[in-house]
Amino acid sequence: MFATGQCGTDYVHALAPEVLQSGHPFDGPSKPHREARRLFQNVAEVLAEAGSSASDVVRIDQYYTSPDVVDAYHETRREFFKGKIPPSTSNLHRRFARAQQSMEVQVMAAVPDANFSVRHEAGAGAYKIHPSSGYSPALSAGDFRFVPGQTAEALREEDAPIDPEARRATEALIPLGRLGQPEDLVGAVLFLAADESRWMTGSTVTVDGGYNTI
Repeated sequence: MFATGQCGTDYVHALAPEVLQSGHPFDGPSKPHREARRLFQNVAEVLAEAGSSASDVVRIDQYYTSPDVVDAYHETRREFFKGKIPPSTSNLHRRFARAQQSMEVQVMAAVPDANFSVRHEAGAGAYKIHPSSGYSPALSAGDFRFVPGQTAEALREEDAPIDPEARRATEALIPLGRLGQPEDLVGAVLFLAADESRWMTGSTVTVDGGYNTI
């Protein structure tokens, strides 16, 4: 079962009135907590309609407009899944379709039977996972295996953030022989903001150490 676009709406207003509390927005739990609670209420209803439940979810991906709402979302998610959180990946987005919306999820869930059920394969304690998150790094359902989104991050904390082998492979593709740094963009930004670039329009200025010349 696949459910996407799950958020804190009541399907009538952009966000449900109990999320915004327009008359007293600062009373009780924070707005991110209220939004997360309504979001998971909607997820529970969709799962039930498909004959599934929170314990049958095999993966959840979440999207935010700000890192400030992550902890409130994580706390609510832990309550919803009763500590057994499926593999998870997060992304930041500029905005969503609904006004004042700050989070959204999509879920994949199994519809269980005697021969098809969800099993968490490993606890998160042995992995470097955000302390408020705590998702399982592996999960199975029948012959299917589910893991979090995989990146080139370092396996050892002293090598962070990027795995040395992945870094070397990327640097080999860049003619200038190294990854870019924020300060490498300063010259181009200052030029584009100055009068010296006044005769430029509709142009693309590429600052990438020569990567796109290969």
